[in-house]
Amino acid sequence: MCDIVIKPAWDSCRVLIEADLARLKADLAPLETGEVRVGECISDGDWHDITPAAISSQKRTISTLESMLNVLHG
Repeated sequence: MCDIVIKPAWDSCRVLIEADLARLKADLAPLETGEVRVGECISDGDWHDITPAAISSQKRTISTLESMLNVLHG
């Protein structure tokens, strides 16, 4: 995966992060448009929409990976 000693490994790490970012952004789009919702079923059987929390979590992950890419490109 990402070996911190060897320069070529940084390049492969960058490629992996870019691929993850593309997937995460593609997954985020239908959540933001309302096309897809995320929910949980609690013990009483009621369904609770947790889409806003899922969107927030996805955006934090995207932001973290973008920061990592900035470091790798810098």
